Amino acid sequence: MKVTAAGEDSRSSSRPLHSPYTKVSPIIRIPCEITSEIFQHCLSENEFSRPSIKSAPLQISRVCSTWRKLAIRTPRLW
Repeated sequence: MKVTAAGEDSRSSSRPLHSPYTKVSPIIRIPCEITSEIFQHCLSENEFSRPSIKSAPLQISRVCSTWRKLAIRTPRLW
């Protein structure tokens, strides 16, 4: 992937790259697809375990509104 193509992809994502929030929290600059993949690695190894209030999707969705939206849009987390 060329650098220009990567820049175009980041501009087309749902979160603005140059918003004041991204200057405060650089982790928001990570593309949604990569963040979603990271979230999926937070899942329990036992896919049949009963979800609790401390489960990964709920914890992730409490961090910020951006992560909440991303967690909700990632069906594999639920």
